[in-house]
Amino acid sequence: SDPILKQLAAMMAFNKISKDFEELPYSLPKFIILEEFGVLVQGNDKAQEIIEKYTQNIVKTSAKLNGQVLPNTNDIRDYLTPAGLVLWNQASFRAWFPLGDSLYQQVVNALGDQLNDAQKQILKSLKKNFEEKYSQAYIVSTNEVAPFEGSIICPLSPLMDAVTTTSGKQVELYKHLRNEGFNPEDAIIYMADNHPYGKGL
Repeated sequence: SDPILKQLAAMMAFNKISKDFEELPYSLPKFIILEEFGVLVQGNDKAQEIIEKYTQNIVKTSAKLNGQVLPNTNDIRDYLTPAGLVLWNQASFRAWFPLGDSLYQQVVNALGDQLNDAQKQILKSLKKNFEEKYSQAYIVSTNEVAPFEGSIICPLSPLMDAVTTTSGKQVELYKHLRNEGFNPEDAIIYMADNHPYGKGL
């Protein structure tokens, strides 16, 4: 529960992973997911300074190991921190989901010089439509091999929620169902049928 210990644990975990990856051939591509990236960027100005330098080290080390880094967080504000901007500015792929008015303004204030007028309009227009069961997203790839950008529709359904959830309670439910003898598909279907929003949604 201590935020400093969480940061130290995250840093030690990456050190261990990078050591393990050194034993693998360089030619083998590696994929490093920074789950709950927001934990790493907490703290006061001094902590931010340390984490910013450490994040720069993560980027450099991953590149030397032929690795790609994917930071994962539910809060766009985590990317507006000094450490978050290190990864944001290195990224060749970004996915935007509806921000709401308040977050949209924070993003424009922090990243406005990286967005043209059309992109700002797209971000402002992104919506979740619970009645029609979908959410919108804007995806941008600046990868030289496959550059593209566009808006997409993401279906919102109990099944999609069960497949993609990172909710602690739902993860524990999935583990419980597997221990009870459910195969993976039946466990997912059970979770979808008993979704908080209601069966058959």
